[in-house]
Amino acid sequence: LEQRSNPAVHADMLHYLDQLKARYPVVTLISPTELPEQTPADYDDLNHINADMQSRYTAALARLLAHLPTNAQSTP
Repeated sequence: LEQRSNPAVHADMLHYLDQLKARYPVVTLISPTELPEQTPADYDDLNHINADMQSRYTAALARLLAHLPTNAQSTP
């Protein structure tokens, strides 16, 4: 999807996420390098990953979430 998207839109999205993290300390951003690489073969269509990638992605995300602090408190 990133390859088919306007690079300016992608850059704007990353900037927005960085601002969100700076404003709300409880926000955690996960780097794409920490998740399984997604190739065109992993997609059923432009937006939906197939069942195999869903399983790999979910397992990788579960491993990352298991290491996040559990005592984080949100701020208004």
